Amino acid sequence: NPQLVVSQVCPGRQLPSTPSLSVQPGPMVASGENVTLLCQSWSSVDTFLLSKEEAPDPPLRLRSEYRDGHYQAKFSMNPVTSAQGGTYRCYGSYSTSPYLLSHPVTGALIAELHSIMLQDSFLAGPVTPAHAGTYRCCGSYLGSSSVWSPPSDPLLIVVTGVYRKPSLSAQPGPLVKSEGNMTLHCRSEIQFESFVLHSEELSKAPWHLPGQPHREGSHANFIMGPVTAAHAGTYRCFGFLNHSFYEWSTPSDLLDIMITGTQMGTFTSETGALPL
Repeated sequence: NPQLVVSQVCPGRQLPSTPSLSVQPGPMVASGENVTLLCQSWSSVDTFLLSKEEAPDPPLRLRSEYRDGHYQAKFSMNPVTSAQGGTYRCYGSYSTSPYLLSHPVTGALIAELHSIMLQDSFLAGPVTPAHAGTYRCCGSYLGSSSVWSPPSDPLLIVVTGVYRKPSLSAQPGPLVKSEGNMTLHCRSEIQFESFVLHSEELSKAPWHLPGQPHREGSHANFIMGPVTAAHAGTYRCFGFLNHSFYEWSTPSDLLDIMITGTQMGTFTSETGALPL
């Protein structure tokens, strides 16, 4: 038989307060993983109901348990499938008035993840330090906003120009004999906690060193040796503070390093020892 469930204010009847709904371990769940929807309330409700938007099935119903100062119920979905992706809401209720429900909590989205190969571009600009950080992207099927691909590998975005530029110099000089030793000295009047050395020619990750404080600021010495033809090229350095790892200074002026005593063929055959 059809049943009428009331979820709004009724004269003379007090409804339970609006509960909260959270997803554990998080709303982005890979297919086959386990997920728990946690419904909580400060009111002494003895029953929670969980419903999925646009689902024909009746709401799931669980008895609440008192824990850590509030009442809660855990709705487990093990393992998750694409059919369980969607937006969920939970309600609180008293067993003495099972058809009087609290106002629904704001919907919680469960994004079940699938593999898909598509692409798009996201324009971010003008760039500010707030854009710095680690990014991942996901894709979804058209018309199914709750079914997502697995997240991409992380992409590190560094914003430069946040601080004044350091200076970069070579010791004993920018012209170095093959198999000799060389130190690139990055120096700043700012007390940077870390310095980064970047080579224009090498595609490997930049070389990081902790900053050494001194009376007039900070510095770092990037020691190379014995140098080979692979060390030749253009360098620049940056400084940053450790609590804002993705926000770097303006780059130093470019420094060209030339290696003498090598044959032209060496430039393409040797790999070099620069630890970048």
